[in-house]
Amino acid sequence: MALDEEELLEWVREQDAMLAELERLLLLMRGAAEEAASPWTTAARRRELQQDVDAWNREAAVLYGKLYPPGH
Repeated sequence: MALDEEELLEWVREQDAMLAELERLLLLMRGAAEEAASPWTTAARRRELQQDVDAWNREAAVLYGKLYPPGH
C-alpha cells in the first residue's frame, strides 16, 4: 500500500515526535545518573532517582518498540 504525500508527512512527524521524546527521556536518565554519582546525594535520593530511571526506561522501551517494531 503506497502512502500519499500527506500520509507520509504525518508518519514522519510522528516518528520525529517519538524520537524527540526518546531523546528527552535519555537526557533525564543521564541527569539522574550524574546526580546519583554525586557524593552529596543521599541514599534515599538515589533510591528515588532509581525509581524515576526505571519508569523512564519503561517509557523508552515502549517508544523504541513503536519506532522499531519486531520484524522490521
